[in-house]
Amino acid sequence: MKTSFFFENWTEREARKFTKKAMSAIRIIENNPYTFQETDFKNVRKAMIVKPISLYYRINQNTIELLRFWGNRMNPKEIETSL
Repeated sequence: MKTSFFFENWTEREARKFTKKAMSAIRIIENNPYTFQETDFKNVRKAMIVKPISLYYRINQNTIELLRFWGNRMNPKEIETSL
């Protein structure tokens, strides 16, 4: 997602709040990558940032790969093609 999406569709306050929560989740992932919910995809976990948006990430041997933000209202079958 582009940062401009947030500023075009959310108020500045909402966008800043989301950014703060996303950065907080990324710090948690960095320190303890197994904290958040497992998914049906191999080595992929999901961190809910705000109710309508989650962050999907993959745990590799020595790295964590941030895959994408996903709108939780979107068709969950479509996530597979984007991971």
